[in-house]
Amino acid sequence: MDELNMLRGLVEKMKSAGIRILIDKSDLADGEAYAVLGGKSSIKHLQTETDGVDSYAIYCSDDEVDMNRLCNVLNRAYYDTDDDKRPYEVHFTTDEIDKVINILKMNSLNIANADRTVNRKERSHHDAERISGPMTWLVSANSRFDTIRAFRELRTLDWNQGVYKLKEDDIVYIYLGEPVRKVRLKCKVVKANMPCGEIDDRKYATNIEDWELEEEFIPAEGNTMQLTILTEYKESDLFGYKALEEHGVVGAIRTPRTITGATLEYFKSLDVPENIQKSYE
Repeated sequence: MDELNMLRGLVEKMKSAGIRILIDKSDLADGEAYAVLGGKSSIKHLQTETDGVDSYAIYCSDDEVDMNRLCNVLNRAYYDTDDDKRPYEVHFTTDEIDKVINILKMNSLNIANADRTVNRKERSHHDAERISGPMTWLVSANSRFDTIRAFRELRTLDWNQGVYKLKEDDIVYIYLGEPVRKVRLKCKVVKANMPCGEIDDRKYATNIEDWELEEEFIPAEGNTMQLTILTEYKESDLFGYKALEEHGVVGAIRTPRTITGATLEYFKSLDVPENIQKSYE
């Protein structure tokens, strides 16, 4: 019962910190008690686990944002789980609660007073939680596609949205992977949740045989969106992975992630004439 009371206290502490609790099951038995945070990650008390760990864990969502930050700040490895909705788990102790709260608060999808629909599959229409206003995202570009040339010439491109909840007027920064490893473009979402693409941009594919095109550029599971270029940045270390990491971008940049807090302020500080190759706005 002491552990259950501790979990309840943790849930209340997170509520007071502004982290939205969608489902509070803290009245369950000790080993089952958990609360889902912001429709993204969940906290659970672990007791009598097979690995012998008696602690708390955050079950992180598959966008990896919370997982990367928790692992980095807590100096922890993550554990694979069988839950396909929250495939990563990070353990922590009661002494680390304040750190955990601060990390979760960095993810805008965990913050209270939100007005964008999240977790739609698990909740009824009337219970849906929402996040208001445009959001800012960081996405990575396909290394086998000449993204910069395509945007220069077409201005608007189809982009895989997948299961992520981007919507019109959201801002998207595009990170180019190896060998560039820098953010080079800023775009705006002009269409979202499209069932399929409308723009044929296959001529911008690089280092790929014709017969590979059909398979390589089939959209992944989920929706397609359209991005219109706003800004092309100069190739600068200010936009490089090391600088991004120093300002809160943790882990490999693969799936779309939200940019909030101090990280967003850093991105805004770079949006000045001396860093801009060309503005399309």
